[in-house]
Amino acid sequence: MFWLQSAQGFVRALKAPSDPPQVGEPLKIEIARTVWDRSDTYIPNKAQIIYEWILTKLLKDRGNKGSSNPVTDARYWELLSDAITCTSGRSSQNANAKSQLLSILNKTPLAPVVTSLFNLLSTLPPVDAAFLLQYARACLDVLWPLAVPKFTAEALLDCSAAFVGSLLSRTDEDRMNQNYVRVGLMICQSHRSSLGNSSNKKKLYQIFVQSHLPTWLTCMRNFDPSTTESPLLSSIYSAGVDTLFNLDMLRNLTSLTPISSDSLFSTLLTLVKSSPEAVMAGLPGLFLSYVHAIKKHRSAVFGSGSSGQENAGLSGQIQTSGMRFFVACDDVLRATQEDSSAVWTARVRLLEVVEKEALFGSHVHAFAFGGQGDEEAHLTLKKITTDAIVRLESATANNQDAKTTLIRTDLAVQCLVALVRVDYDLIFPSTPRLLQALLVLPRFTGSWDHPSEKTHLEQQSDTLLSLILAHHSKTRTLPSYFETLLGPLTSLTPRRITTGEVEQTQSTYRACHESRILSQHLLGQISRSCLAYVTPLQITEIVDVICEALKVTFDAFNHPTFTASEGEGAKLKKRKGSKRESEMGEAGAPRQEVQIATTRFALVGKLAGAVMPSLPLQSLTADDRRKVATTVRRKIAQSVIVPTLQRYISSRGKAGITSPKKRKAALMKEDQWMIWATETATAAALRLDYAIAATPQDGLGHSVLANEDEAELKETTFQSFKHDLELGTAIQSPELVPEMIRSFMKSGLASQLQDDLFAAIVRYLGRYLNTSVGWRGMMSELDAHGTHHEAAVALLYNVSERWLGAFEKSAPVSELAHLVAVIMNLAVTALRGSARDRLYAHEILSRMLRSAEFWELSRLRTALISRINALTAPYEKFDLSDLLAQIRGGNALMQDEIDDNLRQALAVYKLLLYVPQEYIPRSNRGYMLKRAVILDVIAMMDYQRRASAPASSDRTSDILSIRAFLVRTYKSFGTVDHEALVDTAKYLLQTDVYLDGEQIRDLDMNGPQTCRSFTLELLRMYTNTMIRKAEKGDDVPLLEFLTQISHFSSFPAANSYQKHLPQQCLLHVIDDLTAEFTLDSFSSQIQACFRALHNSLYDAVTRNLSTLDLESDSPDGYSRHLEAWPRVLRFGRWLHSDIAVPPLGRNIVVKVSPRLAGGHRHAHLCRSILSVLLEEYRCAPKVDNLSQIEIATAFYLTAVRTSGSEGHEGIDRSMGLFSKALSVSDFTHSLELLSEAISSSRSSPLDFQGPIHLSTLFLRDAPEGTLKVTQNFVTECLNIFANYDLFFCGPLSLRLAVLTFISRHFSERPAVVRTQDVNNVWSLLSRFLRGCEQHDEHTSETIFQQIVNILSALIRLRRDLLLPTLPHLGFILRQLIKTTRAIRPHLGGKQTTMVTDTLPMWINATQPLPVDASRALGRLLTSLGTKTVVRTHGAAPENQKAESLAKPFSKHATYVVQAYIETMNDPLCVMPSEVRKELYPGLFVLCDMMNDHNRDAMMASALDAGGKVTMKSSWKEYEKQKYVGKG
Repeated sequence: MFWLQSAQGFVRALKAPSDPPQVGEPLKIEIARTVWDRSDTYIPNKAQIIYEWILTKLLKDRGNKGSSNPVTDARYWELLSDAITCTSGRSSQNANAKSQLLSILNKTPLAPVVTSLFNLLSTLPPVDAAFLLQYARACLDVLWPLAVPKFTAEALLDCSAAFVGSLLSRTDEDRMNQNYVRVGLMICQSHRSSLGNSSNKKKLYQIFVQSHLPTWLTCMRNFDPSTTESPLLSSIYSAGVDTLFNLDMLRNLTSLTPISSDSLFSTLLTLVKSSPEAVMAGLPGLFLSYVHAIKKHRSAVFGSGSSGQENAGLSGQIQTSGMRFFVACDDVLRATQEDSSAVWTARVRLLEVVEKEALFGSHVHAFAFGGQGDEEAHLTLKKITTDAIVRLESATANNQDAKTTLIRTDLAVQCLVALVRVDYDLIFPSTPRLLQALLVLPRFTGSWDHPSEKTHLEQQSDTLLSLILAHHSKTRTLPSYFETLLGPLTSLTPRRITTGEVEQTQSTYRACHESRILSQHLLGQISRSCLAYVTPLQITEIVDVICEALKVTFDAFNHPTFTASEGEGAKLKKRKGSKRESEMGEAGAPRQEVQIATTRFALVGKLAGAVMPSLPLQSLTADDRRKVATTVRRKIAQSVIVPTLQRYISSRGKAGITSPKKRKAALMKEDQWMIWATETATAAALRLDYAIAATPQDGLGHSVLANEDEAELKETTFQSFKHDLELGTAIQSPELVPEMIRSFMKSGLASQLQDDLFAAIVRYLGRYLNTSVGWRGMMSELDAHGTHHEAAVALLYNVSERWLGAFEKSAPVSELAHLVAVIMNLAVTALRGSARDRLYAHEILSRMLRSAEFWELSRLRTALISRINALTAPYEKFDLSDLLAQIRGGNALMQDEIDDNLRQALAVYKLLLYVPQEYIPRSNRGYMLKRAVILDVIAMMDYQRRASAPASSDRTSDILSIRAFLVRTYKSFGTVDHEALVDTAKYLLQTDVYLDGEQIRDLDMNGPQTCRSFTLELLRMYTNTMIRKAEKGDDVPLLEFLTQISHFSSFPAANSYQKHLPQQCLLHVIDDLTAEFTLDSFSSQIQACFRALHNSLYDAVTRNLSTLDLESDSPDGYSRHLEAWPRVLRFGRWLHSDIAVPPLGRNIVVKVSPRLAGGHRHAHLCRSILSVLLEEYRCAPKVDNLSQIEIATAFYLTAVRTSGSEGHEGIDRSMGLFSKALSVSDFTHSLELLSEAISSSRSSPLDFQGPIHLSTLFLRDAPEGTLKVTQNFVTECLNIFANYDLFFCGPLSLRLAVLTFISRHFSERPAVVRTQDVNNVWSLLSRFLRGCEQHDEHTSETIFQQIVNILSALIRLRRDLLLPTLPHLGFILRQLIKTTRAIRPHLGGKQTTMVTDTLPMWINATQPLPVDASRALGRLLTSLGTKTVVRTHGAAPENQKAESLAKPFSKHATYVVQAYIETMNDPLCVMPSEVRKELYPGLFVLCDMMNDHNRDAMMASALDAGGKVTMKSSWKEYEKQKYVGKG
């Protein structure tokens, strides 16, 4: 213990060569800690001795292993922290100690210690590492600023690299450690600062690239440079980029030829083989940072010039240098071992940088310096294009799993999208191959799962095709585009699909139609492009191209070889053995050829149907239009469509064969594949014919079927089609059905044939409609015999959308009845599909029933009502009283044999919910209501019988539909009355008993709950009717019902689920009595019954609430008591009861408030308690009113802090009712309480938000006679807001509460506003809009909108108060305009600070205000010129003259316009075009106010040269829209 005896002994112990100094002594660190903690031993400069020894120890022993290394021993850092903290004050003694510390740091470098700390940190457990960092951070906070000026740049680079290396070994949770983040930010900032001052940046570059680049890339693998989510990662990334792309290295990189010879790319080429993921993830970020760096230092790297040509050359050098770097990056990607998805992801991101930064393309070739660099970049991009298309073509031959193939294909398409955006000429030569690959792609991907990947691939394909179309549209080369697009369609060959039977070819047919090159998305764009961009000279060229393609594909389909072989298949089937099989193989070739020819013809027809109707024929002369129409009629109608229909007729045999059996036998002689081909081609021809006929008037001509010359062809075609429908199995391609019917409905038929067509439609729908089968909306889906159900859905869709009017006008009554039967069958069918990407019959029915057009069809509506009457008529024979008696006795009436009839009758009322009440005939309403009540009881009896079965939930839905119909109809009727009114009400009271049960609630919780709400509504209607009868003297129904319901007035506290409905009904009775009736209008017997009911309720509720225990009682139980107590009090006042009211509300508040403070968010409970306090306030003596108000106010403030945002509205509504009920004196006292709370200096910032919000409510719902009180209160609040920084610099929620208070008061009660209020508002708003050094994390658009709302209310409603303070208004408008600025990208730190210091606190420079804010500001400026009437308490509005601020504000408008000009010309900011567009209307109003003298004065004295140019441009825009009085 010699080291405790003197200072010399202590020093000798620390400097001893061994540790511990002597055998048996403690370790040196323990000795130092003991001496530091003991104050009885005097040692001069004890702190300096200790931290000098610790720093020396850390430096010398940092290489020790294990526990002997002091760097990883937290005891050393803890003691060092204590010693340093003791000497880090501001006294002169501590200042002297700090100078001594600085001299020690000069002798003992700190950088190696820190480097060792982070190198060894990964060897420690996470808990120990966190404990160590806590003290290490405290030490470095003091030591690092003192030591860092002496560090070399190389030492700081090593520190930074060690920190990055330690970051890789830490988990995400450890990375969020604040001590760790703070130290890392400190090191990175010092590294960047030292790098900027270093004179040998090239050496640092070489060290970083050779030694630290792999670690840095690995750390930055998942970091996105465009985001600022992680300040630590952003700082690390910036440090690395500054090292790689500082000015010295940029000069070196831009001068190297090739750039890939630099050590950076040599290292990347090595790393990509060992760590490919890190390199590929970091390469796009490096490229983007390099481009930003050369743009930032462009003048220093490439030189500068003042002329426009020299500036253009500078841009060309930037682009050339950027593309050289891109080529080197692509070389790195190509050096990988495999062509993985990660490589293509990196390639896509690289191309996106090229496109975003405009580094390549025809728009930059004029300025780029030609040479090897440009040629190399072009060749690289061409190589990428070829590789992407090859990858797209090889997707079908990929042996990997489906998901991997989809991802690889999607990346290839993304790459092509990026290339098209860079320069379309890159992929132009390969466009045919690209379209061919996209055409056949769905053939292989259509059956795969992974919908999200497929959807993304489709979206990218749509984007690619849209970009290609947009290029040809803008360059007016659409004829060339159509030739290119038709190439893959006309050259589809059997070699590109798997050979096989008809199903395989049909699958290919469907897949090609589902290709994105023929999607509705692209075809719609093609139609719009044709209409907008095709020139008159190109119309004939396009028509010729389309006609030629149709002729080629039709000739291939109609080839004599194919038509002659139609009957060969049947002959071949008669042969046996191997000879038959060989001949079948010979027949397979023409079979597949005709199927492929059919597919080609259909694809070309689909494209032609989108192009031909969209040609701008109106741009042609009448003669040219006739020539085009003649060409279409000759080359398409007569040469393609008519022969196709003739072939369809001939394939059906002779028209004279009308016997179904003979016709079926004739069809069986043909092969199914030929039938399918003929029907598919016919559908395609009809689709094209329909599209051509849909052209505008004087277009391409009428439909072939509408041509009088082809009447015989139309009739024969219809007869053949009708016989096919009768056979049922004759149609192999159901796609023909909706196409054929659509064509006949469009062209029209003779009367008898028209009736046959209606019958065929209804018969087909009735046969094939299936609610479980859906249709995806594509006709190509209907390509197989088994898709008749989908075809029926398509047909129903066409009927509902287009042909209901035709049925209404021309269909026979019998067919209307059949159509209604189909609709009703859909309504009663329970089995329904639910796939999101399909359209189902029940969805079409729902849409049709919601259509107003459907209900305007009188014949169809009459047929529907007749069908409804027919289905429900059998239940009118039941006697309602007998049924009610049976259900009370528990008898089961329904039997299994009538279940189907009951199901249909109940489904009727689901359908009736869609029927507008006005369209139900009055003569039928009474019958429907009577049958509905009967069916309700019958369904309940059936429900009881099925209660144990899972299907009983369907009956819950049926009962819900009936009661919803009853509520709707009773409300429409206005009266509720029938012979069993009381019995029905008693039956409804028992509904919860029947709907109760654990199984039902578990199965469908929403069913019983919703049914209960409709039941309560029905009961309220019934009881209201009974009350009105009693008011007129008929007491019997009401007395009988009250006798029944009085049994439930005890309100038991248990979980009485069954008694909830009667209790709610009882509360509704009280609400109706107190709101609509007076006590004197009832007989004495009824009054006595009311008083007895009140006494029973009073006793039960007070008893339960007096013994309320929130811990043991269920929330459902005491919440019902709280709902009942305000009604009981209101009922007592209505009855003029003199019973004393106990203060239950106060006791409840005392019990509930701790639960709310503990985090229990019961918004419903809070609303109920506030209702209790309100009713007790009305009943309490005046002496207790003030205390009641204080309790309600305190409880509201507690409730609003603990309830969620969803519960605020209900609590605010209850408090608003409380405010309206207050007397003037009590209201004044409430405002005094709020004023005291707002002005309190002991509250935390968030404690002010509740009182301010409550003040807003009280001002909105102020009682009458409180004008002076509210004015004084508002003035006092505004004085407080303007004088305390907390209200405009505090938390965001508090600032919003202040602005909402002002905005709502000025908007809702403008007449109350006074002059002194406006003065305070100017002061407050100017402080909200002034510049600030600190900013919120996110920009608050809401603050901007609230400020605009305040100004708008003053301008529109209180113009008189603004006239004395117009300069203040102009100043605020100037500040608002300046907030719309957006900071320019790539600014330096000082430049960024110059801008951000001028922005308000609530604007973050990285998140400028959106366009909506500019739109609101534009409307505000426009309102300056709008004439309005001032809202005051003086003269009536009709006696005032509407005026505006245009004339008074004209002297100040100049300064607001000047603010806009200054904002536009700010060199550090930009104002986007969208923002300017929204501000223009308001600026034009200001220009209207300015006279020429003010404008010229501003031009001469207030604007510089740039401002004058901007002003002239803006004034030209103003002159363009200015109305000059001509016309």
